[in-house]
Amino acid sequence: MLVKYLLAPILMVDSSRQLHFGDNLQTSPKSLEAPGSKLNRVAMKLYNLALENIKKSDHIYPLLISAGPKLTLIDKRAGHNIYYTTKFQVPLKFTILKQVSHTSLGLVSILTSFVQKEIPVEFLEPLGELESSLLDIKESLHTYYNGTLTQNELYINSHFIDLTLDFLRYTRPRKFVDDISYFSYNRAIEQIMKDNMQYSANAFVEELHNSFQALVKQMNKGSEYWNDLKVVFLSNHFAKNRNMALLYFQQAIPKLELCDQIYFSDTADENAIIHNVGKHYLELNKLGTDLFRDKGFMHRDILGEGTEIYLNKLKRQGRIPISF
Repeated sequence: MLVKYLLAPILMVDSSRQLHFGDNLQTSPKSLEAPGSKLNRVAMKLYNLALENIKKSDHIYPLLISAGPKLTLIDKRAGHNIYYTTKFQVPLKFTILKQVSHTSLGLVSILTSFVQKEIPVEFLEPLGELESSLLDIKESLHTYYNGTLTQNELYINSHFIDLTLDFLRYTRPRKFVDDISYFSYNRAIEQIMKDNMQYSANAFVEELHNSFQALVKQMNKGSEYWNDLKVVFLSNHFAKNRNMALLYFQQAIPKLELCDQIYFSDTADENAIIHNVGKHYLELNKLGTDLFRDKGFMHRDILGEGTEIYLNKLKRQGRIPISF
C-alpha cells in the first residue's frame, strides 16, 4: 500500500494556517519568547499520527518520516519494527527571521487590496496591534537573540522593522494607502526579505544535514540500503513545490530524484485546501506582483531558492551527495 494512503487520517489535521503569510497579525506581543513552539506542536502531532499509521502498514522498505522536530527511520524487513530517531529541531534563527518577514508580509497582505483606497475601519485596530507587536519583536531581537543572530542579521532585521513601522505610522492615521508610499515600501523591503529567507534557509538546511548525517552514522548501512529509502514529507500544501526537506533529500540521496520514491502527506483535508486556495489565490498573485514583481511569488519560493543556493555550497564543499 502506498504511503500516501497509509497517512490518510492525517489529512483531517489542518496545520496549513501555520504558514499563511498573515498569521503574525494574530501572534501575541511577546511571541518571540517561545519561537516555533506552536508550529512544533502541530508538527509533532502529525508525526505521531504518521507513526501510528505506519506501524500498522505492511511496507517492507526503509521509510523515513521528515516532520518538524524529528527524523525517524522505520525498517520492518527484519520482521518487526526497528526505529531509529534523530532530533531535528527547527533552528531558532530560522524561526526568528521567518517571523519578522511574516509580519511584514501580513501588513502588505492587508493593504494590497486598498492601494489608492480608504482603509476600512475594521482594519485599523489590527494595524494598531501590528504596530505594538513590531515594537515587541524589535525589543525581543535585541534582548533575547543578540547571539543567535549575527550583528549583520540583527542590524538588517531592526532596519526591516523600522521601515515597516514608518510605513505603518504614515498610512494608518491617514486611513488611506497611497500608491507611492506603498510601492516605495515594497521596493525598500524586497531585498531585505530575500536576504532574510536566504539566512533562514542556510540555518534550516545546515541543521537538517547534520541531523541526517547523524542518522546515517547511527545506521551504518551501505548505499544499497539507502537507495531503497522512501521518504514521507509532512508538508503544507502551499509549500509542496518548494519544500526545503524535499530539496535537501533529492540532493543528499540522488536516487530520490525518481518520483516513485517521493511521497507527500498534506496537512489539510481536501475541502480545506480548496477553500484556502480559493481564498488566497488572488491575494497571493497580487502580493507576489507588488512585492516581488513576480505573479504569485511568495516567501516559500525564496526559501526554496535559498535552499538550492545553500545546497550548491554543500556540493562544492563535497558534503553532498552523502557517501554511504
